[in-house]
Amino acid sequence: MSDAKKAGVRAPSILEVDLEAFSIAMSYVEGDVARIRLDSMSDNESRETLTEIGRQIGALHEFGLVHGDMTTSNIILSKDTLPFILDFGMSAHSTDAEDRGTDLHLLQRSIFTSHTLDAKRSERIIHQGYIERLGNRQAGLSIRKQREIARRGRYFAIR
Repeated sequence: MSDAKKAGVRAPSILEVDLEAFSIAMSYVEGDVARIRLDSMSDNESRETLTEIGRQIGALHEFGLVHGDMTTSNIILSKDTLPFILDFGMSAHSTDAEDRGTDLHLLQRSIFTSHTLDAKRSERIIHQGYIERLGNRQAGLSIRKQREIARRGRYFAIR
């Protein structure tokens, strides 16, 4: 989580670590879970929010981090719809396109299965923000890997 903050990703701040109690105290992020709020947003609001989510994932990946469980349940939207990424329990340092593609795929799968949003349109908007942050070449590797992962037998195809 602290590395994500160093990367410029909006995430809770670590306030205290208690090694004896195996606990972490972190700042409270005021807002709603994206899983609940995305479907009730206006078209313009959802476009801006999804673009910013793409940028935030791009910032994470640019810093050499992957989330590992990128879903709309792990994103809090503040009152002004700024996304904060949560739950870095499965995160890792990685620049591997497979790991990055998995982050993008998990988010897309989350949108497809949990939301009324048009999944393909949402994917394009997220990719726009992701490309803005990483550039065409770097982002393209991860996006191609995301599509490859989606074609594998154990995953579904987005219609």
